[in-house]
Formats: sequence, C-alpha cells, structure tokens
Amino acid sequence: MPDDVAAALAAAWDARPSDYYARTRHLREDGGPRFVNRLFLETSPYLRQHAHNPVDWYPWGEEALNRARREDKPIFLSIGYSACHWCHV
Repeated sequence: MPDDVAAALAAAWDARPSDYYARTRHLREDGGPRFVNRLFLETSPYLRQHAHNPVDWYPWGEEALNRARREDKPIFLSIGYSACHWCHV
C-alpha cells in the first residue's frame, strides 16, 4: 500500500467517531479491526461496511484502473446493494 494511502487511513482511523463500530469478525487482540482498506476513506455507507474485509478493495477510480493496467489484470466490479437481513433471505 502506498505511503500516502496508509497515512490517510491512519488519519481517518484516528479521527473516527468514538462510537464507531467496525463491522467485522476479523479483530486484533485490542479489539480493533485486523484489516482496513481504502473503502474506509469513502463516504458511502455501503462501501464503508466493507472497509474491514480481508480484501484489498478499491473504490472505482483512477487508482484502481491504473493498478489493473499496470498489473495486466481484469477488474472485479461489485455492484452490490445494502439491505436488511430479511431482504437478503
């Protein structure tokens, strides 16, 4: 992860509200999330609920496109939605 992204994530983590709840079961011993990806920097509630997945998710943008080009890899585009539990079953 580039230093500027890591610094932005650290600053965003330090500035999180005191009642912030990391939606993940992947926790460190101190209770914090084991994973924090770029989605933590987004404002969308849907994207932010995946900010602690063990996947290095990128929001749609130049950084994601440039990495895919540079590594000659396809893009996995998730166009999911957020719904209550009963809407999923």
